[in-house]
Amino acid sequence: MIFRSFFHNISQLQGWHTSRKIIVIESDDWGSIRIPSADTIELLKKRGIEINDPYNLNDSLASEQDLSCLFEVLASFKDSKGNHPVITANTIMANPDFKKIREREFKEYYYELFTDTLQLYPQHHRQSFQL
Repeated sequence: MIFRSFFHNISQLQGWHTSRKIIVIESDDWGSIRIPSADTIELLKKRGIEINDPYNLNDSLASEQDLSCLFEVLASFKDSKGNHPVITANTIMANPDFKKIREREFKEYYYELFTDTLQLYPQHHRQSFQL
């Protein structure tokens, strides 16, 4: 354990360095939806399927209001040069097409573009993304 940690730290010595104080917030999987609704989670629980994975329990699409609030918070901060924080939201490209999967009796996997997913959920359809 100690040797692995030591070699990991040594391997990082050649990486990028700065004396500046920087906060990096990594944010990925925007647009992802693993379970279509809270009702589905309840149905799975009733059928004895445990949903303990925090990604599934807390999974939700960011709504228009969520994004507005996030951007409002980011706009309220500036660095010493007057720059606002920047966020790069790494999005997924597709989600399960739950309707088609169900129609085909769960024998095949189908997907839909995440931009199509947004059209199906309230308070998400006005979001625009450039691909």
